[in-house]
Amino acid sequence: MSSASEHASARFALLLDTNAFIALEPTSPSFEAALPEAAELVRLAQEGGHAFFLSAAIELDFDRDPRLERRAANRALSRKYRTLEKIAAAPELLSTLGEAPPPPGRNSNDDVDLVLLATLWVGAIDFLVSDDVKLRRRGVRAGLGDRIFTVVEAAAFLRRLSPKTSDPPPAVEPVKTYSLNAADPIFASLRRDYDGFDDWLRRTCSAPGRPAWVIRSDDGSYGAVMIVKDEKEGDGDVGLPGRVLKLSTFKVADQAMGRSYGELLLKTLFGYLHTGEYDTVYVTAYPKHERLIELLDAFGFSPHGTPGGPNDELVLAKHRRPVDVGVTDPLEAHRRHGPPFIHPNSRFFVVPVLPVWHDALFPDFHIGLDLWVGRRPYGNALRKAYVSGTRSRLVAAGDALLLYRSVDLQAVTVVGVVEDVCVSSDPEVIRRFVGRRTVYTPGDLAQMAAEHGELHAMIFRQDRLLDPPISRRTLEIMGALNGPPQSITQVRSGGRAWLHQQLAESQ
Repeated sequence: MSSASEHASARFALLLDTNAFIALEPTSPSFEAALPEAAELVRLAQEGGHAFFLSAAIELDFDRDPRLERRAANRALSRKYRTLEKIAAAPELLSTLGEAPPPPGRNSNDDVDLVLLATLWVGAIDFLVSDDVKLRRRGVRAGLGDRIFTVVEAAAFLRRLSPKTSDPPPAVEPVKTYSLNAADPIFASLRRDYDGFDDWLRRTCSAPGRPAWVIRSDDGSYGAVMIVKDEKEGDGDVGLPGRVLKLSTFKVADQAMGRSYGELLLKTLFGYLHTGEYDTVYVTAYPKHERLIELLDAFGFSPHGTPGGPNDELVLAKHRRPVDVGVTDPLEAHRRHGPPFIHPNSRFFVVPVLPVWHDALFPDFHIGLDLWVGRRPYGNALRKAYVSGTRSRLVAAGDALLLYRSVDLQAVTVVGVVEDVCVSSDPEVIRRFVGRRTVYTPGDLAQMAAEHGELHAMIFRQDRLLDPPISRRTLEIMGALNGPPQSITQVRSGGRAWLHQQLAESQ
């Protein structure tokens, strides 16, 4: 047996679930839908020096295959990969999952999945590759969701790291529904889920049409699409307060997973809600759409009402207004009501960002609310990572970040809210913490760790772009700073009230 730690030269170690292994090593002559992305994943791993691993527990999955010939073929193909010993689930993992230890000798599919999650939990590997929805659901409960990729997402992640590729910048293109191509493949699954979908889409195309946004793939097809409807009183009868917007369609194409298009659409949605002064937005979704529900929950959509049955559509609503004054946790308040929303109790920290990193993290800065552009997932995403060698240890979850573009603008351009913080001298710990959300490569992180000794990493949520930016001179005059920030700097008490007032006026 070998371990992932023996292969430090590999930039990332990826553990393959059985279904991912089969996608990479198909034993059937029939065409698998994931085959093109699986082949691309293998190529990208070879070019980038990334390593694939299998768990010894995969043998138990092979044993359940009733076809002896395929079972033998899978066993033979699995010898191409390094194998990790079975790792028992730690008590802390079981407690987080709310599960009891599996009894000795039982080797169900759930037990094998638990071994994979345990391997991820202890840090033996960086990421788990699996198309198993049930396994991912358990991983999310354990707080491991950001480290579990589908085959398509894993390929997209490694593609971003490859210096030989340069994805064209995806743009969220505002259109009217009458301009949509109803024959685009992205609508196929919606037709399967909703009887009369074509009739509904045809009705939405009647003049003047409804607002819609699309992200186009390289071939011109839709990588993602979003349609909204301004609800009038009595529409839908869902009983939500204030001015209500219905998110009628929100769909990311399977081949576009892993590019943060979902967060890119949400970024556009939140801008539309803000400029349109909507109080509430809601969407309906079937329980089987777990990835969509997981994404919406992360950004403040919560169940509204009770579905009639276990397979009926859920109503998920987000209340921008009225603000729940009982929520005293700044991060939770931002999740529920923003973006944009900064809690009155939030502390402020100024974070200097060099222009080259600013352009990568915030490609939408010069664009505005109507058109969002981004070359990379970390630019598209609402949740981003920032890594530095700062010695400050004051920043905590819920604090507000004032992202300060240094050198050229010398001004605060973006506001964010801290979600989590990690400090470590081990670049491996940092790279796992930031995952897919950083502009830095593993080599960048290793070099930074060598220079600074200890790295400070933050996951934060983009709250808003400032138009106009707040200049350094203004920050100094209002008592927020006493000079150009060289590192993460807490805003002085004299400027805190002024900043809260400025931001409250624009949220």
